Amino acid sequence: MEEDGGVDPRQKPFFGEITGENVEDNGPVEVESLCMDCERNGKTRLLLTKIPMFKEVVVSSFHCPHCGASNSSIQSGAAMEPKGVKYKFSVQHPEDLNRLIVKADTATVCVPELDFEIPPSTNEGSITTIESILLKAAVGLEKEQPVRKALNPDLAAKLDMFIQQLRDCVELKQKFTFVIDDPAGNSYVENKLAPMADPSLNVEHYSRSEQQDKQLGANITTQSETCVLHIPSLDFECSHSSVGGRFTTVEGMLSEMKMQLQRSNPFLGDSVQLSHLTLFLEKLSEIINGKKLDVGIILDDPAGNSFIQVSTYVKNIMSFWRRRAFNC
Repeated sequence: MEEDGGVDPRQKPFFGEITGENVEDNGPVEVESLCMDCERNGKTRLLLTKIPMFKEVVVSSFHCPHCGASNSSIQSGAAMEPKGVKYKFSVQHPEDLNRLIVKADTATVCVPELDFEIPPSTNEGSITTIESILLKAAVGLEKEQPVRKALNPDLAAKLDMFIQQLRDCVELKQKFTFVIDDPAGNSYVENKLAPMADPSLNVEHYSRSEQQDKQLGANITTQSETCVLHIPSLDFECSHSSVGGRFTTVEGMLSEMKMQLQRSNPFLGDSVQLSHLTLFLEKLSEIINGKKLDVGIILDDPAGNSFIQVSTYVKNIMSFWRRRAFNC
């Protein structure tokens, strides 16, 4: 029996740790999904788990039985961290190449000694090792070398030298520094001396810049079905009956509201006499496009289920946050 106000001890955790004893209890979930190569259905296996000394992750693996296509990726199952993180690891011994790396899809990997960088847009998130990352980069560069040698021999020769430098790092013929920089704070380099500090591993937490927050979509808004939206400068109010609950950004919320107003009034256009609604939509577009700033937005939710994330980069503006309790 579940005790009043307590938690049922038999309830399974949503994110279970990977151990040899709970493989069946916290096994992967299989779902059908479309293969982008042959456009037939394949299978995606999803595993929700927790990495020791780190956080919750969602590991996915896809395989198509028809064409043989397969891929795998990892996504963070936890919220975006308040600060970004940068790991600097000095690779000096062969066993260092086997360090576990959790690379989120928002992370940049670089090796300063080689002036080598892997931007976040080129790869999905993954659980891997330092050796695997370098080998994958070398193999990827080698694939197009025959074409480059035919079209641009000089570039191909330079890349051959660089590929050899990558392989020298894998064979540890030269020591190097492995750096992973993740503004979302969801990447990780294994510390084999945990909970003690690793002298070869430097971890730096930093405040994100305004540009990084925009790239990550950090201005997250949660608007519930009981929320009323006010924009005082436009003398506008959108009741909870007009919009459904959604998890979005401030820009996305306003854009969806604009589209909904346009769908509800299909006769808006150049051939129609300029109306108050047309003027309102123009002003709303200026806010969405950032042409009009210093606009107040109020989410009034009697259920208390709405939320606007605070941007951490605003330093020169004093923000006043007021929570008002009232009886429904």
